[in-house]
Amino acid sequence: MSLLESLIIEGTINTPSVIFDTEKNTFKISGKSMPEDSVEFYKPIEEWVDVFGNSPIPKAKFEIRLEYFNTASSKLILGIIKKIGLSSKDILIDWYYMDDDEDMEEIGEHLASILGKDVVNIILLEE
Repeated sequence: MSLLESLIIEGTINTPSVIFDTEKNTFKISGKSMPEDSVEFYKPIEEWVDVFGNSPIPKAKFEIRLEYFNTASSKLILGIIKKIGLSSKDILIDWYYMDDDEDMEEIGEHLASILGKDVVNIILLEE
């Protein structure tokens, strides 16, 4: 059991669902990200990742299934994912993208080039 508390944020039409469940060892971000105030929305997630980085859960696997994120969200999302990937050697990040979404595929490839292909799996979602 981890001392790190779970972080659950319900998704909306403009914000992603965030499930960082430390008891079930489930870590997911999914949906669309275009909040009115990206900095405010991502603040608790960044704070959670900072604590996670200081006390990483062994063999944690993160699933990132974002359909879309706006420019205001992009820097924050990528920063969070980089922090997660650099926090421990036991981290695995699955980056999902749709077949017709070259932008999301390229972002996944960019993350893999920074964090390593042993950390980031780029996965094509079947429709």
